[in-house]
Amino acid sequence: MNGDKAQELGLLFVRLFRGLEGLLGDDDVAARAWLITPNTALRAKPLDMIQTVQGLMEAVLYADSRRAKFCPPMGSPPAFLLVRLGQVENHI
Repeated sequence: MNGDKAQELGLLFVRLFRGLEGLLGDDDVAARAWLITPNTALRAKPLDMIQTVQGLMEAVLYADSRRAKFCPPMGSPPAFLLVRLGQVENHI
């Protein structure tokens, strides 16, 4: 793998984890659980998916879309609080 491709993949991983942070806050336990739990929308465990470039892209796009859907307007509770309160669909 050349340096440019490795850099692109690294940036995708950063984007995925920033997306998860946007959804879950700094809750490492919830992020790990998301990675290892079968996701009904993705039809797979995200950890299994991100082993391939295509799967990584799908996981990134999914996290981005969920984050866009659940990020509240300014002044509202952060999305990770909504998740913890059970006000967000359980298959984040």
